[in-house]
Amino acid sequence: MRGGRRALVAVVGAGPAGARAAELLAAGGMEVLLFDPRAPWEKACGGGIPIHALDHFPELRELGPQGRWVERVRLLAPGAGELAVEAAAPLLLVDRRILSRFQLERAVAAGARHVPRRIREASPTAAGFRLVDDEGGSYDVGYVIGADGASSRMRRLLSPGLQPVQTPTRGRFVPIPRDAAPELVVRFRDGFPGYVWEFPRGQTASIGVCHLEHGAARGELEAALLEHLAAAGVSADHPAYGHPIPLLRRGDHRRPGLFGGARWALCGDAAGLVDPITGEGIHYALRSGELAARVLLEEGTLAGYPARLAGEVLRELRIAHHYASRFYRAGFTRAMIEACRLSPRLRQVLANVVAGRQSYGSLRRRAIGALLRDRVGLRPTVAVLRFVF
Repeated sequence: MRGGRRALVAVVGAGPAGARAAELLAAGGMEVLLFDPRAPWEKACGGGIPIHALDHFPELRELGPQGRWVERVRLLAPGAGELAVEAAAPLLLVDRRILSRFQLERAVAAGARHVPRRIREASPTAAGFRLVDDEGGSYDVGYVIGADGASSRMRRLLSPGLQPVQTPTRGRFVPIPRDAAPELVVRFRDGFPGYVWEFPRGQTASIGVCHLEHGAARGELEAALLEHLAAAGVSADHPAYGHPIPLLRRGDHRRPGLFGGARWALCGDAAGLVDPITGEGIHYALRSGELAARVLLEEGTLAGYPARLAGEVLRELRIAHHYASRFYRAGFTRAMIEACRLSPRLRQVLANVVAGRQSYGSLRRRAIGALLRDRVGLRPTVAVLRFVF
């Protein structure tokens, strides 16, 4: 921070975004309070750490012995059979409790103070904010970073105009042997804007279903999940879970002021920074937490965070939002699998999308180039072109 000043920063939420921000700020010499009443905690999700997150945050590879490395993804769609895609590099699947503990320990080792309390109130003051926790304790801080998840209270307090759509998931944790096939399975359904997944984590597989549009009922997802479990010969009598996936609304990407100000910032799921096609958010959580910390350390204020977030994250999510409504259009996933089966180059593009190494900004150019070089048939070519345009 300029001038070597120390500032008291409150980071609310010790998930990937909050713990990353707290670690960097503490390592940079700031006094940091990291509020989270549950950390380290398990999160009911697939548990995947995509390749682009491992590329940018190589320390996460240390979790490899406690998780599973996966190099193969099987995609299935009605009428198209299945397509096996070799990932551009291994993905890491790990229980979120393990990831949460790893990040919390790094933040504390860097000098952050973990406060196991839930923040209930945040009121502006002349010098920052006064926070009040669930036991009535108060804290006067200079800056606040809200990273308290999809149902973020800090978002409601700091930026009530930002209201991501809360899309649902349902799933089960199913015990699996250590030698289970190291592959991800993604199954698309006709007329369903989402997918069923099978992700083998440490000692359990996360088998679930997500619906990436507003309006799905919990019962609808549970029925889809039970149908999949029955077809796979898996008992439904395993621990159940469900959690929301927050997706930005149309237009939010062009309003960076919703995500921060001079003394506050929202990161990760609290800011709705989730890929609307895949539902993946851990990479954007880590990036946004790091970005908030670096802006504050370099500039002595969070005022530059919204513009930096717009350039490095929101633009990519805006393009993804443009594609999302087309991706789950009836017949597209079938045509995509057919086209990838015929085009090795398009299959490589898809592998990079799965890995997170293919940006949505250059997806159109890469997909068209692959189709032209491999001279794929008319029907799948037209379907893919309709998607990218």
